[in-house]
Amino acid sequence: MKYLRAAWIAAFALAGLVAAIAALLAATAKEVRVVTPHDPAVVALNRELDAPSPEDPDFARKVMELYGNPLSEPWRVLFVPDERILHPEEMPALALLPVDKDRGENPLEVKTVLFLARWIGGGGLAAGAVLLAAWAALRRRQ
Repeated sequence: MKYLRAAWIAAFALAGLVAAIAALLAATAKEVRVVTPHDPAVVALNRELDAPSPEDPDFARKVMELYGNPLSEPWRVLFVPDERILHPEEMPALALLPVDKDRGENPLEVKTVLFLARWIGGGGLAAGAVLLAAWAALRRRQ
């Protein structure tokens, strides 16, 4: 009986702990624009030949294209060292993260952590509810 009580308390605590950890991790994420990187020689050539004008309405996209093939939307990533993030001279406010999927590079995204936290936390809540109901039923019998 006391083990069952400890189990439902632990299940609810797990759900709360997972949610708190996921929220803490999400708060420390870095927002970057991911690019499939060009070779450094290609980047140097692009910067010489195709330097975009700051007046261009699509300036940020063209700066990203100098360094690689950009993906469509910003990513919020975790555990990426600052040394891996590029801040182009053309637009220092832009944070680019070169990711070469062919070499197996896959940064951890916040949406992945939140997805897992939702399932783990939900499982903890469901297990806690079942264990609480069983504990309450056994307690009424006694």
